[in-house]
Amino acid sequence: MQIWTGNGNIATDLKLLGQNGKVATTAIAVDRGMKGADGNWVTDFLNLRIIGEKQVTRAQKELQKGVHAIIQGKVCHESYTDKNGEKRYMDYIMVNQFQTPHTKSANSEDGGIKDDNEETPDNKKTEEFINIPDNVSDDGMPFN
Repeated sequence: MQIWTGNGNIATDLKLLGQNGKVATTAIAVDRGMKGADGNWVTDFLNLRIIGEKQVTRAQKELQKGVHAIIQGKVCHESYTDKNGEKRYMDYIMVNQFQTPHTKSANSEDGGIKDDNEETPDNKKTEEFINIPDNVSDDGMPFN
């Protein structure tokens, strides 16, 4: 399994497979972390497939254009013949699970990420610093 992070690029599309199966297709924009010859950031657009009633329902709600997403899945390759008889190839990510840490349901039980910066009883945020006396010698410090 591999992990990608990016922003939703298109609205999630729902397709029915057979009588009970559902699959959602969408794409995310993933920044390569480098600039191209024209000076603009290089972005890849990765096609996603999401299978399973619960995940498809979540994807329709959460994986919208501009929404930050963390995707775990595997790269799949398939080929098909188009209506002109030419062989075409397609790559996509078969999503195992996904998270949208900045959406409303990010802290819910249906698969979001807990915000570590959120103040909770176990995680009180404080602005206090430790006061170190002026007479402490650096000789006893471990990283000199």
